[in-house]
Amino acid sequence: MDSMYLFLDDVGENGRSGGESPNRHGEPKTKKLDMNINSLLSADANISVVVSIADLKEFALNVVAEAMAAKEAEKKEERYLTPDVVADMVGVSKNTLWRWEKEKYLIPIKVGRKSRYKLSDVKSILEGRG
Repeated sequence: MDSMYLFLDDVGENGRSGGESPNRHGEPKTKKLDMNINSLLSADANISVVVSIADLKEFALNVVAEAMAAKEAEKKEERYLTPDVVADMVGVSKNTLWRWEKEKYLIPIKVGRKSRYKLSDVKSILEGRG
């Protein structure tokens, strides 16, 4: 992302903007800082920012890319559980797991002839999102 220029009002001791005393060109006094949106976020700055649409779009695309990368990393670390382990975790019988498969509530993945359940799917059910 290209860096943007942020203009901050020169704030005086009384907390008022220093815009009342213009510079030699008749413009309010400002400080020019070379920063990007991510550095402002990491600095935990409490300021108002005006950005171009292009910078805002690029920032949004970066946020989406980071979220997708985190989701991909989570998928790569996926664990698969046996029906016995899942039944114990959820507190139901293996017959209930079979019924949930038929109702498409908790669908296992077949590895050969064996059923395995995604840990993320089981966690979703435990959190009430199933």
